[in-house]
Amino acid sequence: MNKSVLLAIAVVIGLGVWMASGMQEEAPEQVVTEPAAEEKPLMKVKVQDSDAARVQQVVKVQGQVEANRTLEVKVEIDGRVSGLPVDEGQRLAAGDNLIEISADYRSAQLAEAKALLKQRRSDLAASIKLKSVVCSPRIG
Repeated sequence: MNKSVLLAIAVVIGLGVWMASGMQEEAPEQVVTEPAAEEKPLMKVKVQDSDAARVQQVVKVQGQVEANRTLEVKVEIDGRVSGLPVDEGQRLAAGDNLIEISADYRSAQLAEAKALLKQRRSDLAASIKLKSVVCSPRIG
């Protein structure tokens, strides 16, 4: 047989003998002695009569509340904010106005856009006129 198999058998037999030897010994009996009743001091007990009643549980706390979500607001036009018609924490419905944009700023933007349009039309007319002069056939 292989050495490792013989060693394993020997270990198993040794463990079996060791375990069997522990079962043959008798455990010594433990004698528990209790002190006599007169040696124990008596307990003192307080008694209170009570009736079942409803208790209103109220917890008063102080602190700050933070929102569990945030919202990013994007605008379609730029301008100066002239008013905030809603208060912080107020509930809103879809389509409610969050801010008011100043009308004078928008009119200034419109005037600037009209002036730019007029300039671009003038540039276009000049370019067309220049093209017709440079590209016209010369007869000569």
